[in-house]
Amino acid sequence: MLGELVAFLINLFIVEPIQTEFTSRLERLGAPPQVMQELTSCARAAQPVLVDTYSNDPVSGLWTVLSLWTGMTSFDTVLRQEVPACAGALDRARPYLEGLAN
Repeated sequence: MLGELVAFLINLFIVEPIQTEFTSRLERLGAPPQVMQELTSCARAAQPVLVDTYSNDPVSGLWTVLSLWTGMTSFDTVLRQEVPACAGALDRARPYLEGLAN
């Protein structure tokens, strides 16, 4: 029960906003569909990693949420730090996420 609640909260406050932010920025800047799909898939796949991490350290999870919502950190920074397997997708999307493409 507690695990399901943690998973729901992580999805609500971290994973869904990451997907929304990335999709919005990538679409607006004309990123190729492959880059968009890869990054979105990575964000989706991050949920179990984040659930595991923040279930074991809820204070860190709360701090991450507060840091995201106050602008102290960015979604791509959280994803890069907490889910190293996403680094490749983030690197390929970096020009679009930073608004440098074309």
